[in-house]
Amino acid sequence: MFDGDIRLVGKHARILKKYSVSKQGENQVPFMVTDVDGKSHEISLFGTMMQTYLVGCALGIEAKKRSVIDTNQDEKANIFAEMVVKNRPTFYRLLQVMILTEENELSVNQKIKNSFSVNTINDPNLENRLKEYALAGLEILDSYFCECKSEEDVVNALLCLNENYSLEE
Repeated sequence: MFDGDIRLVGKHARILKKYSVSKQGENQVPFMVTDVDGKSHEISLFGTMMQTYLVGCALGIEAKKRSVIDTNQDEKANIFAEMVVKNRPTFYRLLQVMILTEENELSVNQKIKNSFSVNTINDPNLENRLKEYALAGLEILDSYFCECKSEEDVVNALLCLNENYSLEE
């Protein structure tokens, strides 16, 4: 598992590229805001598309939301296999959290057993389920930042996101 490219298309590719530093040439999706002096400039919330995708996974799992793949081919984003393999331990950790928190008919003991054996099995269904959570998480990210027009809006959206998804009660 987690040994190939991650390919996103349509709205999810657009979201991934908008909030990340993208190195995919002319296909940039700028996130433009104004600063305190009223000057417009481009910002990024994350340093890489991989970071954005991983946060999307975590947000989707926490929100218990999954989304379907957008088949619109107007926008494409690709996270190369090299980055995926490099982040495999993080993917396995996210899979463990996903398995432990999903509501299903499995007993707690079976969930624990399954979660701690993810790195010894090769189940494409697990990888696909995690991707569905990532897509939903990307949509959650966009819902917080899509209306941001200024740096102040971005800071307020970050505070709101943190407040709504904080581990602290």
